Amino acid sequence: MRPLKSAVKRVLLVNPNTCDNPYPVYPLGIAYVEGALRRAGVETRIVDLNLDSWESVVETLRIFQPDWIALSLRNIDDVRISVREFFVDAVRDLIRRIRDACNAPVILGGSGFSVMPREIFEYCSPDYGISGEGEAPMAALIAGQAPESISGLVYVDASGVIQVNPVQMYGGFKTDIPLRDPRLFAYYLRDGGMANLQTQRGCPLKCCYCTYPVIEGRRYRKRDGASIADEFESLKSMGARYVFVVDSVFNTSREHVQGVCEALIARGSPLPWGCFMRPKHLDRDLVDLLKASGLRHVEFGSDSLSDRVLKSYHKDFTFEDIRESSELMLSAGIDFCHFIIFGGPGETAGTLSESFENSKRIHHGLFFPSIGMRVYPRTSLHSVSVAQGGDASPSSLLMPSYYIAPGLTEAGLMDRISDFARESANWVDLEHSPAFDEVSRRLRKKGVVGPLWNYLSVLRRLS
Repeated sequence: MRPLKSAVKRVLLVNPNTCDNPYPVYPLGIAYVEGALRRAGVETRIVDLNLDSWESVVETLRIFQPDWIALSLRNIDDVRISVREFFVDAVRDLIRRIRDACNAPVILGGSGFSVMPREIFEYCSPDYGISGEGEAPMAALIAGQAPESISGLVYVDASGVIQVNPVQMYGGFKTDIPLRDPRLFAYYLRDGGMANLQTQRGCPLKCCYCTYPVIEGRRYRKRDGASIADEFESLKSMGARYVFVVDSVFNTSREHVQGVCEALIARGSPLPWGCFMRPKHLDRDLVDLLKASGLRHVEFGSDSLSDRVLKSYHKDFTFEDIRESSELMLSAGIDFCHFIIFGGPGETAGTLSESFENSKRIHHGLFFPSIGMRVYPRTSLHSVSVAQGGDASPSSLLMPSYYIAPGLTEAGLMDRISDFARESANWVDLEHSPAFDEVSRRLRKKGVVGPLWNYLSVLRRLS
């Protein structure tokens, strides 16, 4: 006998992301949406294709009988020019299979969807899409609010035309608490080695390629230090032993960094942690405070080691800032690495050599190079690409499209970077290493937490 339907609305939340390179990451966006729905009186359940088979999804549909089904697209593709794995096809196929098994309307959202909402909506044909922050719009849609009044909603109107509502970033994030599913959390802790946490949203920076201002808006919404310390303690009580702060840039302001660090120190620095940073506005006092709060590793979005290229990338720092930030971390005993993008606007054979030479002035840090810049609409990189003969149509950018500066080629960049990396133990190979995957699995099984790229550095030096 089929169970009777409750008057309470039921939403099945689906995580279709199965990418686990370099490690699986807990679907934090879904956790925030689930928390908002629960607070609105909605009954929820989660299925995650990292853990759940299609058969178990069908069984959940049969038993739970959701009124709505919501999928989160985290990334459009893998952002690797040599692979170009496209994730949207799998989501489109999943929507079709869900429709065959269930009549509930399908909602598609997530950071990947928010980058190209109209194009992905047309490609995947969900019933609704939500661009931008999903907490308040999801609750409003399920409560029956008029579609035209819901922030970021994508839908087909009565005349059959796709409508994309403007996004209004709301303020609830400052106080909202993500609801982490214990079953999923245990899996991601075991295989990923870290819990994740967000302290702020929004980014007013102007990096030429970046979609964070499109996804989260240009205005910062920051949580206070006490709420972040509360979440650290909650994660610890759930078994976490390391936390990664997923903010696009953690050190957006000295006031924010100090507030978070002081709150963590007041709680006895509950867990070691790491974060993304930009190599600017750091000094000895601030780095010492970060260290005291439990900071153990930093991933710098440096992008280039040439001032000419940094300017073309619209970065607001210089190589000297990068070098000084590295020295501060090194002297404090905080592990650090730099992500470098070769081949973007302004790159030449000469600036490539300049970056290689400058890297020799940075000691012990690890460098992760990549080639080309993924082109997305609503970025200044797209304008540069169009001016140099690239396709102006946003829909053409749904499939992975990369910019490489005139005069350079993917193969030429690959050869030069690989040659330099072979002679430099702190440069990581461009190609993915199955051997390191095996080492990573063994380290996780032994209970090693935190990032594993420092082990990669050791392996390279030994080889």
